[in-house]
Amino acid sequence: MKYPGIDNLKTKLISRSIGKSREEHLGVGFMHKRGVKIDEQNLCFTKYALIYVIRGKGEYLDPYGNRYPLTAGTIFQRHPGVKHSTFIDPKSDWAECFIDFGRSLYNTLVAYKIINPEIFVYNIIPDRTIELKCFDLMMRLENCSEVEFSFVASDIIALMSKIMQSSIVSSESENEQFIDESCIYFSENPDKRIELKQYCKKSGIGYEHYRKLFRQKIGISPGQYIVNRRMDAACQMLRISRIPINEIASKLGYSTQYEFSAQFKKFIGVSRKKYRSG
Repeated sequence: MKYPGIDNLKTKLISRSIGKSREEHLGVGFMHKRGVKIDEQNLCFTKYALIYVIRGKGEYLDPYGNRYPLTAGTIFQRHPGVKHSTFIDPKSDWAECFIDFGRSLYNTLVAYKIINPEIFVYNIIPDRTIELKCFDLMMRLENCSEVEFSFVASDIIALMSKIMQSSIVSSESENEQFIDESCIYFSENPDKRIELKQYCKKSGIGYEHYRKLFRQKIGISPGQYIVNRRMDAACQMLRISRIPINEIASKLGYSTQYEFSAQFKKFIGVSRKKYRSG
């Protein structure tokens, strides 16, 4: 279905200042970035922006060095004062719509837990109604009187809040699934030395955010979980087989049997020899 006005829209931004300071404002806009490769690099915004990717492919680099893929349906945040970068596949015909505003409103929405300053990227199923509502609000903002402005502003904030809530629900579901998949992977591969930061990077999730979610759901850190599963495998081999200790150490990815024996005693509380004989 075609939507006159929005389908041919390239780049347009409507912003209204609030009070005396230009830093306090409310804006809605669309951007078309065909051929752009480096969107923003090591940028610190003084304002806040919530961006919805209509189409295209790219990548978001957070201040901790974590990278997140961006594609249609991705929602990402530019938090004020937080350094980050965004890159775009120049051949992907990138298009986005966004809502932005000043730090005072940002601080209020953080206090009300509508905005989470620790999360940078969410993924939802692409939703055409988001861009249609943004377009409608942009047009209303452009044409409204000062008396009407407060009503338009409240509708913009309401849309932003609705987007965030749907993003949180969707992302929490995806994160829970990812943690379940992680547990299966760690359990099935006790011999692997898993570098968690690289694991998270390849999976498109922030390392610190992942550790926090993992601990909330499982009760221990992912590193401890990996060691526990490795110790489970060690206990099983010690109890039901006569495999030599050096072979067990090798099967579990230890460089030497002494490294294995030291970790086993630390986490199980007895030596591997005593455990096997008991």
